[in-house]
Amino acid sequence: MIEDFREYEPGALIEADVCVIGAGAAGITIAHEFVRNNKKVVILESGGFEYEPEVQALYKGSVVGRDYYDLDDSRLRYFGGSTGHWGGNCGPNPSIEFEKLDWIKYSGWPITRAELDPFYERAQVIFGLGPYIYDERNWKVLDVDPPKFDPKKLRVLFTQFSKPIRFG
Repeated sequence: MIEDFREYEPGALIEADVCVIGAGAAGITIAHEFVRNNKKVVILESGGFEYEPEVQALYKGSVVGRDYYDLDDSRLRYFGGSTGHWGGNCGPNPSIEFEKLDWIKYSGWPITRAELDPFYERAQVIFGLGPYIYDERNWKVLDVDPPKFDPKKLRVLFTQFSKPIRFG
């Protein structure tokens, strides 16, 4: 059942076993897993089923530290989230992104990349990707000799492309 909470009275009680925030690729996938395990799930999404400029404006903000697209252009606030304009580029976050780095304030995650690997591997199936290989082993899979470089100075990251999937 899909309902618009804007039609509810303020303070209305919604009961569920799990509440997932955000109806993008991750939120919908997580909700699906809970539903498959007989849990009653509510997904809260700030947008509706169509693009709404006033809701999208909630993404306005600044990107600090590196050149990137404006936040309100690179993300979408509606059912399906950013899969509404996503090109299918997939890959796990590199291990270094989980680590505490002395030169980056507030860096580090409370979990490791290795702890997420089983979930990334399951996501491969959802996105119709090839084998869960994103490291140096890919050179062999691609039957290509790796370029010669100092791995202390340059790191190669691999990604895979799925057909664009629109979760909405």
